[in-house]
Amino acid sequence: MMHNTPKRSKVFSRRAMIIAGVQSAFMATLVGRLYYLQIMKNDEYKTFSDSNRIKLFLLPPLRGNILDRDGRIIASNKNYYRVLYDPEVASSKANLTLARLADLLEIGEEGYSWMLKRVKRHNSRSPLMLYEHLNWHEVTRVEISSTELPGITIDVGQMRYFPMGNIAPHITGYLGPVSEEEIAKNPLLNHPDFKIGRNGVEKAYEDILRGQAGVKKMEVNAFGLTVRELSREESIPGKDVLLAIDKRLQEFAGKRLEGQVGSVVVLDVKSGEVVTMVSTPGYDPNEVTYGLSSGKWRDLITNVDKPLINKAVANQYPPGSTFKMTVALAALKDGSSPDATYYCPGFMQLGNHRFSCWKKEGHGHLNMRQAIKGSCNVYFYNLAKRIGVDKIAEMASKMGHGKSLDLVEGEKPGLVPTKDWKEKRYKEPWQMGDTLNVGIGQGYVLATPLQLSVLAARIATGRMVMPHLPLGKTSGDNAFERLNIPEEHLSVVRDGMFMVMNEQGGTAYRSRIDIPEFALAGKTGTSQVISHKGLASLDNMTDAEKKKTENHAIFVGYAPAENPRYSVSVLIEHGGAGSAAAAPVGSDVMKEVYRLLVKKELV
Repeated sequence: MMHNTPKRSKVFSRRAMIIAGVQSAFMATLVGRLYYLQIMKNDEYKTFSDSNRIKLFLLPPLRGNILDRDGRIIASNKNYYRVLYDPEVASSKANLTLARLADLLEIGEEGYSWMLKRVKRHNSRSPLMLYEHLNWHEVTRVEISSTELPGITIDVGQMRYFPMGNIAPHITGYLGPVSEEEIAKNPLLNHPDFKIGRNGVEKAYEDILRGQAGVKKMEVNAFGLTVRELSREESIPGKDVLLAIDKRLQEFAGKRLEGQVGSVVVLDVKSGEVVTMVSTPGYDPNEVTYGLSSGKWRDLITNVDKPLINKAVANQYPPGSTFKMTVALAALKDGSSPDATYYCPGFMQLGNHRFSCWKKEGHGHLNMRQAIKGSCNVYFYNLAKRIGVDKIAEMASKMGHGKSLDLVEGEKPGLVPTKDWKEKRYKEPWQMGDTLNVGIGQGYVLATPLQLSVLAARIATGRMVMPHLPLGKTSGDNAFERLNIPEEHLSVVRDGMFMVMNEQGGTAYRSRIDIPEFALAGKTGTSQVISHKGLASLDNMTDAEKKKTENHAIFVGYAPAENPRYSVSVLIEHGGAGSAAAAPVGSDVMKEVYRLLVKKELV
C-alpha cells in the first residue's frame, strides 16, 4: 500500500494550494473593500455616522419689540415653561407616557386625548410642543418624574407679551401659529417658538421683527440622549419697531371710552403721525396669540359690538354734520359768499317732503360761519342744492373722503356718492333729495373715523396730510403738499369751528378747553342710524334694542386753534348727539394731549 503515498501527497498539496488561493483572494477582496470603505468612501460614511450621533437644533431669534414714541413697550417677549415631545427619544408606548404626563399636569382625559391626537398627527423628527404655560408646581412634578417620561422634556420658551391688553390690539395685532404651507416654504419656521404676525403692526413688520434663526449641533448617544454641545451659531434678534403712538395717551383714551362702542383717533397734523388710535371694545392679544377655547373664540366673533374690528379704519359711518365743512369749502370754491345768508324756519320743503333742521323752531337768518357754529341743516341744504352733488364730491375727495389712506390692512375707503355712481349702483337717476341728504353728511356718504381726523388735519393746515404709524416718517411744517384751497376759504371754516367750541351758542361750547394757548376748534356731528318714523313702536323693544336705534355721536377738532398741531376724531356708536356724547370725550383727550405732549415741548 506504500506506493499510493506520493499520489495522495500530490492531491493534498493541490487542495491546499486551492484553499490558500481562495483565502488569498478573499483576503485581497476584504482588504480592497476595507480600503474602499475606509479610504475612498471615508468622507461619505463619516457624514452618515455624524448624522446618527449629531442632532441639529434651531435657535429661534428673539422677536423685536414694538415701542411707543418715547421707547415705552407696547409689545415685547417674556419667558415661559412648556413641555416638548421628542419623537426620536420617545418610547414605543407613547400612550402610557402621555397618560402619566396628563396625570402630573392634572388635565384629565380630555387633555390626554388632545396630546395623543397631536402626537399621532406629528410626522416630523423635530420636537413637538405638547403643553405650555406651566406654573412652577407643574414644572417640578414633571421634572421629578422625568425618568418615567421618555421623550418628554421641560423647555423654556419665548412668548409674546402685550402689556396694554385690550387697549391697543388693533394697532399691534397678534401672533398665530405657523401654517404647514409656510413651513414648506421656510423649514426654519418649524419650531415651537415661531409664531407669525397675523394682524396689525405684527403682520406689517413681520420681516423686521422676526430676526434670523440660529442653530446648535448636539452630540447624542445611541439612545438619542444629549451628550454635549459641539457648536453653536447664535440667532440674530429681530429689530425693534418704533411707533408714533403715545402709550400713555392710548391708555387714557381707552379708559375714557370704556363701556362704550367707538373710536378715538389723534394725529400730529404737521407730520401725519398717528399719536393715538383706540377702538372699543377691544380684545386681549395675549389670549388670541396663545390660544382661546372654541367657546371664547365664538364669543369674540359673534359679539354684536365686534371687538375684533378696528372701528377707526374698518367701520364706515355717515359723517353727519362734520361733513358740512366740506360742503362749505365746495360752495366757496363755486363762488358762494361766506357772508350771504339763508333763512332757517326749521325745515326745507322739497315737493311733498319736508327736510328738517335739528332745531325745530329754526335758526333764523345765518351766514356761513354762523351756520357752522350752530350746525344749521337748512343752510347746508341750500348750499348743496345750489352747487350740486358732483362739486361736493370733488371737494370731499380732496379732503380725504372716499379712498383708503393706506394706514393699515383692512382699512375701508368710505363712500363719496355722485350722479354716475348711483346710476351704476342702483340703475336709478340721482334725485334732489339725495343731494340735500349729502349736504348734511347723511344719505349715501360714508367715512371712517380715521378719515374724519384727516379731514380736521387738512382744514387745520391746508395741506394733504397723510396718516402713518411709524415714528419719524415725515417731519417739518412743509411735509405735505398744499391742497390748493385758498387760505381765505379755509379761514371761514376755521372761524366757524372756533365758534362751535368757544362762543356761547356753539354746539360744543360746554366742551371748550379753557387753556388760552391750546384753544380747541371743532365740529359736532350726529350720524342717523335709523329713522324712528319708520319704526312701528319703541314700546315693545328691550333697552338693548332701543339703544341700537340711537344715532352715532361724532366730534372732530384740532388744537391749538391759532397754530394747529393735533387733530382728533371721536365716534361713539349709538351715543346720541355729538355735542352731548362725543365732544366731551374729544375735549378730555385733547386736554391730555396738552398735558402729555404740548407742555413737554414748551419746557
